Amino acid sequence: MDTPRIFLVDDDDLTRGMLAARFREDGFGVEEFSGGETFLAAVAIGGAPQIVLLDIEMEGVDGLETCRQYHAREEHPAPVIFISMHDDLETRLRAYDVGGSDYLIKPVDAEEVLLKVQRAIASADASRSLQTQANYAQAAAFTMMSSMSEMGVVVQFLRDSFACGDLRALADAIANAFAQYQLACVVKLDNRFEQLTASGHGECTQLELSILNHASSLDRIFQFRDRVVLNYPNITLVCPNMPIGDPDREGRLRDHLAILAEGAGARVLAMEKERAVARQAEGIVRAAAALGATLEQIDSDDMRYRLKLLDLMNDYVNGLERSFVHLGLSSQQEDALSEAARALAHTCSDLSAEGKEIGNRLRAVADDLQRLIRGDGPGG
Repeated sequence: MDTPRIFLVDDDDLTRGMLAARFREDGFGVEEFSGGETFLAAVAIGGAPQIVLLDIEMEGVDGLETCRQYHAREEHPAPVIFISMHDDLETRLRAYDVGGSDYLIKPVDAEEVLLKVQRAIASADASRSLQTQANYAQAAAFTMMSSMSEMGVVVQFLRDSFACGDLRALADAIANAFAQYQLACVVKLDNRFEQLTASGHGECTQLELSILNHASSLDRIFQFRDRVVLNYPNITLVCPNMPIGDPDREGRLRDHLAILAEGAGARVLAMEKERAVARQAEGIVRAAAALGATLEQIDSDDMRYRLKLLDLMNDYVNGLERSFVHLGLSSQQEDALSEAARALAHTCSDLSAEGKEIGNRLRAVADDLQRLIRGDGPGG
């Protein structure tokens, strides 16, 4: 435990000597001063007491003025206990006004002074401890508020990224988020359809392009001095000006930028899937249109073919029946041949009807497909 240090300031050698002896006996480090000027000079060159015992009635600079100057010069002055022969209220109030923490009347009792000093030191230590805790709590609160504000940039970016319809818009959103952190960035975004490189100032220079190509082969998070590289699927980010002079902020920003990069990479992948789905939808629409046109053509051709087949079968039966005159067939033979020809005609008609039914089924499928494209849902 450090030795408590006390400064005794009194032009009365007897009182000063008596108190100094008692404090040394109790383990204090004691420095004696016969006037305010010598005390202030000692403090000015680095003297740092834990407590000051200060006489009011001294030649030259009195105790009240000494205390006032001491408090004016020191950012964290030690407690000052006044010793005075005056017991009036006015002097006590003046002592309080210049920064005194306690007041003793001469002649003093050494044991009482020792008890007062011990309590004053304990109170000052407790006050410093509370101040330290308060400073820590304030710093923690400021850090938390800063972190929340910084995280707000990430949240806003993620919201904005949902509205980005292409890689250029996403790159602009990334640059805007970095700018809010007062950071520069160079970014490469890519998927199986396209690739884009950009920087906070616009198009990438050739040097920036070479840096991106090299950075994409590094670890997921790589830092060299104030340069940070972030690699996630579909994205490479390079930040050339991380605030390395502030380790706490640097660590927070590195975490925030990692979340931002991962979110941007996920959005690039989502864009790829959206584009693939859009292409598939376009293909389905084209195929449905082609199917509809083909079915219409089939219906038209089927009707024409059925009519033509019917005419051919009628012509065949009629021609067959006319030929009976020249063939010399019996009535039974003629009836048999006519019946066979008509049966063939009916069979052809039935086959044509079956073809029409298959066409109707395909038409129903095409109609369901069109309803799905319109978002109406399949028919019943």
